[in-house]
Amino acid sequence: MATGESNIIKSSLFDFEYNSLVRLNVNDNSEILQLLGQSNNLDYSFYFRNGKVDCTVYDEHQFKYKNHMAPPKKIDLGKSVISPMPGSIISVSVEPGQTVAEGQELIVIEAMKMQNIIKSEREGKIKSVSCKAGDSVTVDALLIEFE
Repeated sequence: MATGESNIIKSSLFDFEYNSLVRLNVNDNSEILQLLGQSNNLDYSFYFRNGKVDCTVYDEHQFKYKNHMAPPKKIDLGKSVISPMPGSIISVSVEPGQTVAEGQELIVIEAMKMQNIIKSEREGKIKSVSCKAGDSVTVDALLIEFE
């Protein structure tokens, strides 16, 4: 399996060890991968043999029907700020039409009695703000869009 290569592996064993290491047995060969992250219930990123490998992990039922399902939509979040957690909006520091710098405070969200400052990861002009102080938001809720 090469870095960046898309492969389908039929495995009888896929065990998480020590919270971030995964032992994978493929054709009687044991491999250990380090879990880097999980973007949803199926897509994982691993560190394997000096490189990052992105893969989709199906159970047998999902694998059987995956060819009959529409491919998942890829959403470009490059121009969006989404909520990293559920919580309450304490303050919104920007408005549509405003130009912001990288690292500038955009929103403060309170979750579990802690205030979390959401900062801009890029420079740009604000296209829309989808929340206001006092709003409750869920994880992955759209907060701000850039032009």
